[in-house]
Amino acid sequence: MLKYNNLTSVTIPSSVTSIGNYAFYACSVLTRIDVDSDNNTYSSMDGVLFNKSKTSLIQYPIGRTALSYNVPDGVKEIESRAFASCKLQIIAFPKSLTDVEATAFNSAKDLLDVLYAGTMKEYGYIYGISFNDALYDANVTYNYNGAPAAIHSALCLYDKGKITAKIQFDYLMQDSFLAVAVYNQRKLVTLKTLPVTPSDLNYSFEFDADESYKGYEVKAFCWESARSLKPLSKADETVITEAEIINEVLESAHPYENNTDETKIYTYDGVCESIDVTFSKDTYLDWSDYIYIYDANDALIGKYTKRMLAGVTVHIPGNTVKIRLTSDRSYNEYGFRTESIVVNK
Repeated sequence: MLKYNNLTSVTIPSSVTSIGNYAFYACSVLTRIDVDSDNNTYSSMDGVLFNKSKTSLIQYPIGRTALSYNVPDGVKEIESRAFASCKLQIIAFPKSLTDVEATAFNSAKDLLDVLYAGTMKEYGYIYGISFNDALYDANVTYNYNGAPAAIHSALCLYDKGKITAKIQFDYLMQDSFLAVAVYNQRKLVTLKTLPVTPSDLNYSFEFDADESYKGYEVKAFCWESARSLKPLSKADETVITEAEIINEVLESAHPYENNTDETKIYTYDGVCESIDVTFSKDTYLDWSDYIYIYDANDALIGKYTKRMLAGVTVHIPGNTVKIRLTSDRSYNEYGFRTESIVVNK
């Protein structure tokens, strides 16, 4: 193990054929690991150490101050302590990833979000996720396609001359800010901006509207910084529709019991296109317990565990939402609670 706390970079020559476990673990200010191109055992990409074929990520320099990192496509394994004590808040995993060693993310206390290129089911097949607390506790975004700060939903409500736009992100970069443009009959009505932080993925604002609210459109942008105005993403146009906020809360026991299997149901007494249910930020399940959301015909909308529903809005077609919680005989957590139920007419 190297113990040079002032070592900021290292170059591995072609003659090196073996590097011991935890070799760079104590190098707290190391920001770059390079490898001679003639080395037959190791390689490097952007200063990160890999095996020669780049199927195994061996060491991410923990002295780096970057808040996000994309594991390259083709990587199948992340080795022991590869990201231990890193300062990352966001990490992106490719679909090729199959194994994460048990100590790969030890003490990665700043990690907030995992962006995974595959489905929730495929993520569950990656060996070692549950052995790394930082990954176990992180928010996971599935089907990530590489476009940063994609807007997950933009819900707009009209009530008594006011339109409230609620915008939810899958994830955010540090120092970004949100710009929301409001149009009426394709003419700009107002433009509002506000700073955003990676720890808060839900934002809302209000603007005045006349009775022709169905002609309004909202476009949301997330910018890297107010100075550079470099666009990160653009939301689809969102047409304002009439909606009703329901004064009702669906929730489980807090905490829920072992061997629970209960369903909470809300049905709107009237005609509507859909229902949007937003869950509280403290919604949380043990990894072996699940929430299933169904529509009126018992069609499955989604299956969720851990913090997958925390602060998230789920769209359910029709006039009924059913929320089923199931738990096993082991640990239990807070459970779920709805923050809002919005009926779209």
